[in-house]
Amino acid sequence: MNQFDAGDTNLSRSIALDASTVDSVTVTVAVPATRTEEWAVLDSLYTTSKASFRPFLDKASDLQYDSNIDFFDTVRRDAPVSVLTTTHLGKDGSNPERVEAVQSALLVSELTNSETLVLVDGGKTKAEAFVKAIDGIVSEIPPTTHCIRAEQYFPTALLADILASHLAHQITDSSDCTAVTPPSPESKREYADEWGKAYSSLFQSQARYERTPVPTKRGRTVRERIRCWYEGYVAVGNGEYPMTDSLTPVVHSAEKRGFSRLADQLSQI
Repeated sequence: MNQFDAGDTNLSRSIALDASTVDSVTVTVAVPATRTEEWAVLDSLYTTSKASFRPFLDKASDLQYDSNIDFFDTVRRDAPVSVLTTTHLGKDGSNPERVEAVQSALLVSELTNSETLVLVDGGKTKAEAFVKAIDGIVSEIPPTTHCIRAEQYFPTALLADILASHLAHQITDSSDCTAVTPPSPESKREYADEWGKAYSSLFQSQARYERTPVPTKRGRTVRERIRCWYEGYVAVGNGEYPMTDSLTPVVHSAEKRGFSRLADQLSQI
């Protein structure tokens, strides 16, 4: 299981980000985890998932929410890592993508450290917006990369995707923000001092997105995407595929770490 090779340094931890907007409510979720903790996240997702939902293939929007509330709630309940979330209730004409960039910046500003890679789900423009927003509230922009369809490559990104969708469906007003689990406080209230700075920075910042040079690959199949995750590759668009889709080292690593059930599931792919 490789760390993220950033050239001069290796990054042992990441923060996966994802957001969901339902009606006017936008919820953004940040999932911080070490590369070691990602195994527990993947094990939990495979345990919860069913034949109609497979990690490294499906995402939250592939499920009809009202028919699968138990699945969403079980993922939430059994999440093996702590997450941080925040809510924008909307109804003010704000653009959800701008809100997501600001919310992501607010969450990351609380979580990042020098060994952390920020994983922005989506294309280059999403990462550019995040960088501009966070530039208004931190002294140094953290190592950042975008990853297209990150929820198909990283279990932490899939967890963020599922939780964001679940919470956005559950929250309709400010009282829900503190009643849900995990709590998802209103961005403008919880981050009253930073919200305006980050939002203004979206338009005023001269910061440029310089992608942290972690290796890039893309996967055509579940097996290839599992190898990308295992090797620490991110998908940034057209590019090379993994040299092999063998899951033997992944299965052996799962067994070595005590995830025998996960190893069995991976060996059947």
